[in-house]
Amino acid sequence: MVMEYLEGEDLATVLRRRGPLPVSRAVDYAMQVCEALSVAHVADVTHRDLKPANLFLTRQGDWEIIKVLDFGISQAHPRAFGGELWVEEPQSVMGAPLYLSPEQLRSPREADHRSDLWSLGVVLFELLTGHPAFTGDTMAQAGARVLSAAAPRLDDHCGAASPGLSEVIERCLAKEPAQRFQSAAELANALLPFAPARARLHAERATAVLLAADANADEPLPSTRPDGHAARFRESSLGTAAAELGVCESRSPESNRALLLLLGLGSGRA
Repeated sequence: MVMEYLEGEDLATVLRRRGPLPVSRAVDYAMQVCEALSVAHVADVTHRDLKPANLFLTRQGDWEIIKVLDFGISQAHPRAFGGELWVEEPQSVMGAPLYLSPEQLRSPREADHRSDLWSLGVVLFELLTGHPAFTGDTMAQAGARVLSAAAPRLDDHCGAASPGLSEVIERCLAKEPAQRFQSAAELANALLPFAPARARLHAERATAVLLAADANADEPLPSTRPDGHAARFRESSLGTAAAELGVCESRSPESNRALLLLLGLGSGRA
C-alpha cells in the first residue's frame, strides 16, 4: 500500500497545544473539509468518523492544508459499486461518540452524508471553544445528550463568534437531517462570510464537484440531489462561479472529469 507522506500534526494535537483557534482560521479549515467531503459524498461515500484527530494540518509553501484521514469505517451506498455492499449490523456503533450524529448513534446503517455535516459542526464548535458541543462524565451520558439535549449556542462559549456563525453551527447540529445543510457545498457557502478571502476557492470547488456529478450522473445520486439542491445552486452566486470554472452541463463527462483532475478534485464519479 502506497500512502501520501505528510509532515504536520492533527487538529486534536493543535487544540491541545494552542487552545481554541481564531475564527477565520477555524472556518478556513472547516471549508477545506467541506471541499474534501464534497468529493467523497458525490461518490456516495460517508466518512462517519470526522473528528479533530482525523483532520491533519500540513503545509504546501505558505498555505496551510487540511487533509481528511481515516476512511476506515466509512460507508458507501451500494450503487457506488453497482450492487450489494457489506455493512455492519444496524446495532453496531462505530466512531467517536462525541462527534456522532443522533441518527448514527441510533442506527449507523441509516446515517448518510448529512451525518458527516453534523460531525463537522461539532468539530468546528470545538476548534472555536476548545471543547466538543456535547460532553458528559461518561460516553453514554454524552451520547444521551447528543440524542436529546438542545445544541449549545456557539456565541455563549466563544466571544469572538458572531450570531451568524452561531446559526450556521446550530443548523449543522439540528437533530433531524432534513433540517441541516443538505450538502457540504451548501455548508461551505454558508461559512463564506466568516472565512478569509482565499477560502472562497474551497466553496467554489465543492460546488463545482456537486454540479458536475449532478449533470453527469445517469441516475441522480441521493447525496448530490437532496431536494433539488443542485438545481438551486445553478441559480446562486456559487453556481455562477462554478460555471465560470467550466464545470457545467454543456461539457461532456470526460471534459468535466479532466477539469476536476486539474483542480486536484478528480474522482471516479466526477
